[in-house]
Amino acid sequence: TLEVARGDDDIAALLKDGAQAIVQLADPYVLASYLYQVEAPDSGYPKTQAAIDYVLANPPPEDDGWALNLRGLIEQDEGNFDAAAATFRRARAMQGAPVSIVDSNLQVVLALLGRRADAHALVIEDTATADAPFNALIGGCRTLYWLGYAEEGRRLCDRAAASDPHSPDPSNWRALYAYDAGHYAAALRQAERARDLWPGGVFDYAPGVVFV
Repeated sequence: TLEVARGDDDIAALLKDGAQAIVQLADPYVLASYLYQVEAPDSGYPKTQAAIDYVLANPPPEDDGWALNLRGLIEQDEGNFDAAAATFRRARAMQGAPVSIVDSNLQVVLALLGRRADAHALVIEDTATADAPFNALIGGCRTLYWLGYAEEGRRLCDRAAASDPHSPDPSNWRALYAYDAGHYAAALRQAERARDLWPGGVFDYAPGVVFV
């Protein structure tokens, strides 16, 4: 039996608390991920942290890597890059962890720590095989853009586009690479392609929006 109680008469808040309690029982990681999206970054993410603790303390263990990846993102948001790097390394070792996603985040914090060579090496490791997953390819494409490895980064964008031709992300990053190289017409074409592929209503979040 699930019981949810409040010390006030706020029925709307009670219903919200009840819905979150149900989600936590059904899929604890989904609740943690939702709370991360809605909590204010300057709040310290207390509800998200509590939800992450719940995930780590309860089955299934396959969710632990996802939960630690989320904790690493919080530490990164708070500027605790060393802690974030350590958390991402713990996450990638967990059973069932989304390694390509975790490593993409780890690459970012390594770059933020000034460890360019380590970030570059991790990209190479994650994309070395011909069947590297899309998340590894597009993550590497993004990381190498910020690190300034243009030729390698463009090649990863091309591989990402071949891996998932319906994703707007490769075209978006191709636009940025082309723009930086002074190929403005090509940049515009890629940005327009990214816009055409992007889900309706969210294209404003794409870096390539500056070209259209």
